Amino acid sequence: MRVKVQAQLLFNSIVRFGAADIDFILQKNGQEVTKTAYSKGGYYDGLDIPDTIQIDTSVDCLAGDELTLRLTGSSRTTFSDYAYYFSLASGDTWASFTPDSLVHLGDIWPVAQNLPADITCSDLALTIAKVMQGTYVVDSLHNTVKLVPLDDVIDNIPNAKDWSKNTDESVQPELTVQFDGYSAKNWYKWREYEDKTSIGYGDGFITCGNTANSKESTLFELPFMACIDSSTTVGGYGNPIYIKTRSISKSGDTITVNKNDAAARLILVEPTKTVVVQTNTLTPSGDIVKVGVTLTACWWAKRPMGARVDDNAFSLAFTGVSGQVEESLITRHFTATKRILRRPRMLNASVYLHPSDIATLDLSVPIRLKGVRLGSLDINDNLFYLNSLGPYRSGMVCNATLIVL
Repeated sequence: MRVKVQAQLLFNSIVRFGAADIDFILQKNGQEVTKTAYSKGGYYDGLDIPDTIQIDTSVDCLAGDELTLRLTGSSRTTFSDYAYYFSLASGDTWASFTPDSLVHLGDIWPVAQNLPADITCSDLALTIAKVMQGTYVVDSLHNTVKLVPLDDVIDNIPNAKDWSKNTDESVQPELTVQFDGYSAKNWYKWREYEDKTSIGYGDGFITCGNTANSKESTLFELPFMACIDSSTTVGGYGNPIYIKTRSISKSGDTITVNKNDAAARLILVEPTKTVVVQTNTLTPSGDIVKVGVTLTACWWAKRPMGARVDDNAFSLAFTGVSGQVEESLITRHFTATKRILRRPRMLNASVYLHPSDIATLDLSVPIRLKGVRLGSLDINDNLFYLNSLGPYRSGMVCNATLIVL
């Protein structure tokens, strides 16, 4: 469990000469978790002006763990003496240890056990990559995974990496002007409702300039359903999203709560906004009563009034639905994709790269080829997205698949 630790000391102090450091330390099982430092140089007289030192943090704990607050004092330096007087002041000195069930930024959150039974971690990771048009970069040395959106490559055009001197000009490259799997009209879809209602809600498409298929096709369908808005308006908030998870039925004097099999959804949450709504609750005695429940503001396509802040004007709809003013996924994340598909061209070329080039390779930075001749192909000045590379062996050429931006 997580424990919220908050503590405050109100104190008076005098520094007669030298400089003193005061550390307010939180320990778990004798090991420092965090500390707040207070430092003052002399001469200083704070007998009539109390100072405050605080700790405000959360700690992950297991059964049997011991949390301790300690106060220590020392000289700030090792090459001078100090004289320091310290005493607790009368007033606001306190400490509290409270169970904390909230998920905080930077917390480790177990994804797998919080997913619906029919959704895997791979489903979630691939969905995030698809809606943001990104590629995962796995760093096995530092045990990190980073998503690099394709639009970052466009943003980094001023920082393009020049590979003009790294190409093998003796090898004829392969130039492809049609991408497999793409049609003239390419649909991005959310999973359909089982009852076939709201067909196409939040779906979107992008056209491709040169393709063997002149018709349309679904490029991918995500395993998550779109969320429609409820027809019920909550005062001071707006229309929340509607996901039916339970229903109440009554037969004579018997009241039954029925669970509905709700398919997996993704939603957007604004943690700084909450609303209290009245819900029907079945008491142990069988009565249905109204109970106030505090909910965190969330949306899928259109933000309710009570969820709006300056920096969350975006949605999960590929193309905006009726009445939506929020930025759609295609507008927000598909700029590079649209640019590439407007005139698709892909180059397979032989390149020679140093180990340092591989070590510093950044997929968010485009590749520039300028004033080179590869076989019979002249390249004046072009920018590319590095789609694939390898196999790589130091001192030998390797194949680079480059997509023209």
